[in-house]
Amino acid sequence: MSTDFQDIKDAFISLDKKLDRLVNTVEHLKDSQDQITQDLSKIKDPDTGLFPRIRSLEQWKETYSKFMWILTSATLAVVVKEVWDLLSRV
Repeated sequence: MSTDFQDIKDAFISLDKKLDRLVNTVEHLKDSQDQITQDLSKIKDPDTGLFPRIRSLEQWKETYSKFMWILTSATLAVVVKEVWDLLSRV
């Protein structure tokens, strides 16, 4: 009878340890989920999040593209003028 009681006691102790590990794991998952939620809210922030950064890069690309077209056109105009002047002298 004593061994049956000891076996039941050991089973309850083992079960208690497993429940403690389970509770710790669930708490860790909750903390991780809270961190992910905070990170997602930073991405969605309308002032400093991901979408304003992308919009800023798109605007920079448009400005840079316009500048490159102006620079290319100006260079081409200078080359055409020099060729014209060279052909005019002949």
